[in-house]
Amino acid sequence: MRQCLSIKKGVKINILIITAYLPYPLDAGGRVRQYELLKRLAKEHEITLISFIDSQKELECIPFIEKFCFRVEAVLRRQRPAVPRSKTLDRLSRLGQIIYTPFTKATASLIQSFDSPDLKSKIDEVMREQDFDLIQVDFTQMAGYLPERCVIPSILVEHDIMFRKCDRLFRVSSSPLVKAQTLIDYRKLRDFELKACQKYEGIIVMSREDRDFLLKYRPNLNISVIPNGVDADNFKTRRAGTSDNI
Repeated sequence: MRQCLSIKKGVKINILIITAYLPYPLDAGGRVRQYELLKRLAKEHEITLISFIDSQKELECIPFIEKFCFRVEAVLRRQRPAVPRSKTLDRLSRLGQIIYTPFTKATASLIQSFDSPDLKSKIDEVMREQDFDLIQVDFTQMAGYLPERCVIPSILVEHDIMFRKCDRLFRVSSSPLVKAQTLIDYRKLRDFELKACQKYEGIIVMSREDRDFLLKYRPNLNISVIPNGVDADNFKTRRAGTSDNI
């Protein structure tokens, strides 16, 4: 049975954050959100961060995060090299996947692309060496990295509900091929995402719409809405008609 986490004001806790992307450089919305929240969390708590990187060059970004964290570990995500091929071959390949995939139990390609024995080993290593009061996992594709039989309270941060994105794409696309592929992705991501959410004590989403969408499928989930903020120091309101307005 898992522990129930109750945090008193002023009490420092140890938090393990597992994420798909380093929260630096600040070149994407998810990274900016993570960076700003991490900076604030680190003022009161001890943070250990485990993240994928897509290239060795990203190691240069770690010092920008280490100033907030007790420990930062990066694992290179091994990706299959893209094979150049003609549009006709690409379409035939996609058609083959559409015909074949519904008869398999394979997970969605997004989840497969983030599956890494190296990352699992790193998480196990860090958890053997340190004690944690809370585990936070960021991004849907990382949801499967919560250790089996974990008794530590855990939170899943859903930056996007991936099967909801597939639902939107299915509705707006006019291509039968895209619709067929999206429908397959929708079903596989829905099954993965809803099952994964059940394993966490808490889910964080970005909007009330996302919360309501998830609750339609799993009314028992404990979901909190923490919307993205605006940096008021960098984005100030100006009077209409001034030269800085577009």
